[in-house]
Amino acid sequence: DGSAQVLLTDGKGLYWNASWSPDGQRILFVVLRGADAEVFTMDAQGSNWSALTDNVHWDQLPIWSPDGSHIAFVTARDNAWRVFAMNRDGTGEYELLADVDPDLYAAWSPDGSRIAVIGKRDGQDDIYVMNADGSGEIRLTDHPAYDGKPTWSPDGTRIAFESDRDGQREIYVISADGSSAEVRLTKGGGRAPSWAR
Repeated sequence: DGSAQVLLTDGKGLYWNASWSPDGQRILFVVLRGADAEVFTMDAQGSNWSALTDNVHWDQLPIWSPDGSHIAFVTARDNAWRVFAMNRDGTGEYELLADVDPDLYAAWSPDGSRIAVIGKRDGQDDIYVMNADGSGEIRLTDHPAYDGKPTWSPDGTRIAFESDRDGQREIYVISADGSSAEVRLTKGGGRAPSWAR
């Protein structure tokens, strides 16, 4: 109800992208100090901070896997934006996709086995799906217009997304394995789709 607010951060930087771990025990967030942005976690009470990334690159938009065992995030490395994943303690970093839009994020499938990301290849934003370890990449969309905000259906068979391919932002859906073409769902505008559960 908005009462009993507790300050969790120390005021020594900027903090954003906060999200609860699936088990509710940890909070994932980004800290900006100076020109350096890093991914952190802390206990739900604001204690036991842990820096998961520590480099000269900008790391942002972290997201938990459904079981809380891994974290995907967007990072600026080798002068390009990329999507990486790592274990929940920051170990075992690996790259999922290079040349991505820095304002877009990874989306885990409901069972955690696959990830949808937005790749900025060929000068356009398209949706890619791959296994959680980065293998088996497939390109779902291929259009010069913007395709973004991928959202998995609860059963993991379809992905809804927004696109301005028809002159304004609308909602579309496509099969998660690329076996069917995009279907436009809205007329008159639509953004940031989400599925009923």
